[in-house]
Amino acid sequence: MGGQVGEVIDLSSQVGAFDLKLGSNDSAMVAVLPPGLYTCVLDTVTDHKGVGLFEIYPVPWVLA
Repeated sequence: MGGQVGEVIDLSSQVGAFDLKLGSNDSAMVAVLPPGLYTCVLDTVTDHKGVGLFEIYPVPWVLA
């Protein structure tokens, strides 16, 4: 796990995202992206089929 795990967990709570728990199979990341259209692709290293969910939240103060 990265060094900012606690920060990502706190940030997810602040923006109203679901609770992230240490040790779960959930993933999260914080990225600063310019305005525009984006496509998300979910893939596995083993090509297993399944259902995934992407949730995207604006965090304006990250840009400050």
